Amino acid sequence: MKKDSIDKTDLIAPCGMNCAICGSYLSLINDIKNKGIRIPYCSGCRPRNKKCAFLKKRCEFLINGNIRFCYECDKFPCDNLERIDKRYQSFYRMSMIENL
Repeated sequence: MKKDSIDKTDLIAPCGMNCAICGSYLSLINDIKNKGIRIPYCSGCRPRNKKCAFLKKRCEFLINGNIRFCYECDKFPCDNLERIDKRYQSFYRMSMIENL
């Protein structure tokens, strides 16, 4: 896959995750499998037409298409998003909530 084949604006998921820093996305654009490293590929939530890999199953607003990003919700940030955000801040030094 070519690096420019994915629209960079689609790399922010509904929950605020930045796909550009994800190992699965980076392995896709750098074609790591052809270098002998086994790792799953992912082009991101939006390019795959996913609502949100982390929150969709728990959020009726995302499931029903009532919102496109979590910040559009009256409950923003919800408990689920705050929990995921805390994990991302510790592992990736990136805040999903700040991205939104």
